[in-house]
Amino acid sequence: MKNLYSFVLVVLISANAIIKAQETGTFIDPRDGKEYKTIKIDSQIWMAENLNYDVKYSWCIDCETYGRLYNWDAALVSCPVGWHLPSDEEWTVLTSNVGGGSMKEAGTAHWKSPNTGATNKSGFTALPHGFRGILGSLDWDTKIGFWWSSTPYKRTYAWTWRLDYNLSTVTRQFSNKPVGESVRCIKD
Repeated sequence: MKNLYSFVLVVLISANAIIKAQETGTFIDPRDGKEYKTIKIDSQIWMAENLNYDVKYSWCIDCETYGRLYNWDAALVSCPVGWHLPSDEEWTVLTSNVGGGSMKEAGTAHWKSPNTGATNKSGFTALPHGFRGILGSLDWDTKIGFWWSSTPYKRTYAWTWRLDYNLSTVTRQFSNKPVGESVRCIKD
């Protein structure tokens, strides 16, 4: 019984440390007055929702819920002063710390069922906005979320990070720079 008590105590202390390590806050974008939730995960401070700032080569499907989709060139300049489009390395740090399922919004209000492994324990609240194809079609909405990194891959591609409704893992891939994908900004 004493061993069980010790085990429960260790679990509770560990859970409390994890919760305290993830500080939440808000940020108001001075360019348009929009307020964004923020989350501190390890030493990184991320926007806890997709960017919704209107710039050339960004598109709005349901901006209030999902944010905007940006081509890569627009994504590079879309974050407010004091924030930036995360590099592939910064995404790697994030995903190594929290994994895929804990990044996705739990439930099926926005994600297609079954939304495998989704817990949102990280507070990142990833939503499935799909992507805007080169010819303007919206593909994979409710099934997949794609987020740009600032790291190019060859001349016409850049690294992106992807979450799927039927997987609990996060995937790194490259995308064609003209397609529209979501943006999460990270604090400088």
